[in-house]
Amino acid sequence: MDLKHVSWHFENTCQKFPDRYAQLFNPKLYNDDNHGKFTWSQLRDRVELISCALLSYGVTTADLIGIMS
Repeated sequence: MDLKHVSWHFENTCQKFPDRYAQLFNPKLYNDDNHGKFTWSQLRDRVELISCALLSYGVTTADLIGIMS
């Protein structure tokens, strides 16, 4: 059985459904961040920004991190 990593599934979904909503949330709880909606394309961009920031801080693949959101 060929099991794919979660990042593969995330990227695959982003490519298949870039304009569909990936997240819907109460914008009042998050300073009206993106009006409470993220498409898969927007979510991918946000993930990319966070991952680049972590890399710039020196985080490597062997490091364990926690993200509180």
